[in-house]
Amino acid sequence: MTVPAFVASGVEASGVGDITPALPAGWAAGHLLLLAVETANQAVSAPAGWTETTNSPQSTGTAGGTSATRLHVFQRIAQSGDTAPTVADSGDHQVAWITAFSGIDATTPVLHSAGSVLSSAGQTGTATGFTTTVADCLIVMIGTHAEDLNDDAACAVANANLTSVTLRKTFNSTAGNGGCMVVATGVRAAAGAIGSTTFEWTNNADGQPISNVQAMLILALQETVAAPTQVYAVASGNSNAGATWSTGSVPTSTQDVFANGFTVTVNASTEWKSANTTAGTTAVAGGGFTLSNGVTLTLNGGSGNATAGSTTCITYSGTSGNSATLIGNPVGSATTGSRYGATNTSSGTLNITGNPTGGAAASAFGVLNNSTGTVNVTGNPAAGAGSAASGTRNASTGNLNITGSMTAPSSSGMAAYWAAGGGTVTGNITGGSGSSSSGLQNAGSGTVNVIGNVTGGSAASAVGALNSASGTITVSGNSTGGSNATAYGTSNTGTGTLTVAGKAISATAPGINGATTATLTSVGAAETGADCIAPLNGKVVFASLTAATYGIRNAAATLGTLTASGGSGVSLAFRQKVIS
Repeated sequence: MTVPAFVASGVEASGVGDITPALPAGWAAGHLLLLAVETANQAVSAPAGWTETTNSPQSTGTAGGTSATRLHVFQRIAQSGDTAPTVADSGDHQVAWITAFSGIDATTPVLHSAGSVLSSAGQTGTATGFTTTVADCLIVMIGTHAEDLNDDAACAVANANLTSVTLRKTFNSTAGNGGCMVVATGVRAAAGAIGSTTFEWTNNADGQPISNVQAMLILALQETVAAPTQVYAVASGNSNAGATWSTGSVPTSTQDVFANGFTVTVNASTEWKSANTTAGTTAVAGGGFTLSNGVTLTLNGGSGNATAGSTTCITYSGTSGNSATLIGNPVGSATTGSRYGATNTSSGTLNITGNPTGGAAASAFGVLNNSTGTVNVTGNPAAGAGSAASGTRNASTGNLNITGSMTAPSSSGMAAYWAAGGGTVTGNITGGSGSSSSGLQNAGSGTVNVIGNVTGGSAASAVGALNSASGTITVSGNSTGGSNATAYGTSNTGTGTLTVAGKAISATAPGINGATTATLTSVGAAETGADCIAPLNGKVVFASLTAATYGIRNAAATLGTLTASGGSGVSLAFRQKVIS
């Protein structure tokens, strides 16, 4: 950490009318400017663009009297093009100058302040301090004295709890009833109490004490503070309201955002690093984020940036004709079953650009479409480690559409699962390396269209695309068997329909597995792999069986033989019974 730095004090101004103290040499945009003003206990207003510092002013004595002093301190973060301010006439006199500091937090430059007065004439004034809450504070000590001194004034500023105590500027004015002012700095390296500061005034010409009333103000300046990396809700409310958040400000694109047990309505398009219903450093798990119609929530924090904890993270419940967009990677819960990265609960459309991933908890889907609406995913869904924790799941009569490739995981599970409804997948699908880890499964009565190729995986039953009920899967490309004997490219194990427009290509596993109970399993053509491994199982219909092209090609690239009636007269090399 770095202690804020003193830059310079400007040339003072004093008089019985308006005064204009100069900006200090070396000032720059972003510096903290402190304008200190002494009067005969007569008020002055903040110049335009300046703010009075907390605990300013400090004053004592009868206004305009010879034993009266008032200390004002105004602050401003310097901007390019700034000019010297004017301090309006307070009555008797005014003395002022500006001091600049660098390395200051622009949001809260003055972290602590405390003021004191010596209301009876004396040489030494004592200012009470405060306890700093952060390390490496620069302590600014400002004092005034009511004495009208023809000679120069001197002031010894001391504080035993500070290091590097340095006198920065002293000036005394004979305008009106006159007065003196001093500025000094010191360093408080560790957070803690700074104790008392003493101001001991003397006549610089003869060293004799100067005795009169005094006013003092002690400030702690803090270095530039990085915005907190985690922001959490402190109330249920809108995302664009500062009162909703722990910082009092709307979260930014560099911050991880936590619901903290509250419901936050994302009522305006915004960008965060992540959204979470997990626990944070301070935030507790729970709550959630609800998308309003028409908004886009962008999460830029890389993989897993819409993360479910004890509750679902992102919810959209818009009705038909409405939509919302999530740009991010929703992830199901690692701790609580059936808690989703994102869910659509009504008849509207939720658009997601990102890679949904299931969680480590059971049925903790990355994305759930749970009603009659539509979810459109542009990305690559992946199953999680939890039981049945698919990357995406369609649970009702709505549509789930995916544009992207899918590879099943090393554990069991589905990258995409349709329990009901239908949809379209535009991309290639591959089974996984874990037992029963399929790219997608249609377990309902709807239709899932695959525009692309499907390939089996490397483990038992790691099917590329599985049609397990009464629904339909259509594949526009090829269906290729995997490297395990039951890792079919596509498998039709229920009573529905499987149609592959391209080729069924066998490796270790058949390209297509068609159950005899299925309504129809059809394929455009078929090729065997090495050693004439059976390309097809079960009840299969070929789309084209003309005299010239039989549709089956063996390893030697010679055509097989099929009877015109579709009977059993087929070469044993193909191990295939064709049923018309």
